[in-house]
Amino acid sequence: MEAKKGSGWKVRGPKDVAGRTIAVDSGTNQEKILVDWSKENERAGRKPVDIKYFHKPSDTYLALQSGRLDGFFGPNPTAAYHVNTAGQTEIVGTFSGGGSVQGKIAATTKKNSGLVKAYAAALQKVIDDGRYGKVLARWGLTGERLKTSQINPPGLPRTAN
Repeated sequence: MEAKKGSGWKVRGPKDVAGRTIAVDSGTNQEKILVDWSKENERAGRKPVDIKYFHKPSDTYLALQSGRLDGFFGPNPTAAYHVNTAGQTEIVGTFSGGGSVQGKIAATTKKNSGLVKAYAAALQKVIDDGRYGKVLARWGLTGERLKTSQINPPGLPRTAN
């Protein structure tokens, strides 16, 4: 969750967004989480979230800067990059894109291309030598860190070969 710099707002869950105006992209995991939180707030007697949708990121950030939005709920890597490059916003809450299930980031290649093991080995090398961690730290994404490179981690569909 991203808000205007200096907002003093911290988002830890549904109560913190009750009655707030928040932008989210349609069809995303963040939209599902936000809609669920809004419903939870209503069931608890709190105000729902005023959810807004914009077609372009520039429109979202203009609305955020002008005070028409309290926040933008988007993917953490995108928000962290924006915070670190634009300098006008701050992260006010971080949530797994999988909701209650920790999301995993994936890279794919054409099936049967023969590259899967090479990609996994290359990622493991930069994890082991610290370059991966340095890049994540630079962009404020250490919470997204993988400990190991995996091919078809448990719980995911078996499609890569």
